[in-house]
Amino acid sequence: MTSPKPMTARVVTFVILVLALGVAAILARNVMGARARAARSDVAAVVKGLSVPPDTATATPGFERARARRLAVDEMQSMLTALVSAESALVVDSGFPRALPGRAYWSRPMGNNLGPYIRVSYDGWLAWTGNTHADVWCAVAVGPDTQWFGNAPSRKPVCFGTNVPRPDLARIGQADYQRHLRAAQSQPR
Repeated sequence: MTSPKPMTARVVTFVILVLALGVAAILARNVMGARARAARSDVAAVVKGLSVPPDTATATPGFERARARRLAVDEMQSMLTALVSAESALVVDSGFPRALPGRAYWSRPMGNNLGPYIRVSYDGWLAWTGNTHADVWCAVAVGPDTQWFGNAPSRKPVCFGTNVPRPDLARIGQADYQRHLRAAQSQPR
């Protein structure tokens, strides 16, 4: 019977070294993992403290202006949408829109809005409004001619900043009169 070969000193040293490295890696993982989890929870707490829910924070003046502007735009758009509904009911009842709808159809401006300023044209009507708390104005065009407000779809309110000038009533009147003359000439007598 042959006896097993004795292990050499090199093999024993290699095995001991691999075992020592494995134990060191396991211990380092446990210690470093606990530190990493603690650091991660600290970072999460700091980030949670930095992120504030909107509209509840102590806001900067810029944030307050932006919020007031958003609210003013929503207010103006809802007022113009209500005006479109009121004028539509008026047209159904009387046959034509009016620049001053009666109290049965339209009661008053909403919120801090100025206007609405209504211009009845040959084949539709236009309305625009401003707000005391925002540097924005909104408009709506009903009828086939919506060129005055960026060719927006009829009956859909659109808003512009103050760098866009408000409608020029003289130009609108001239264009409306020209459309009326063209329509009158095209009809047989």
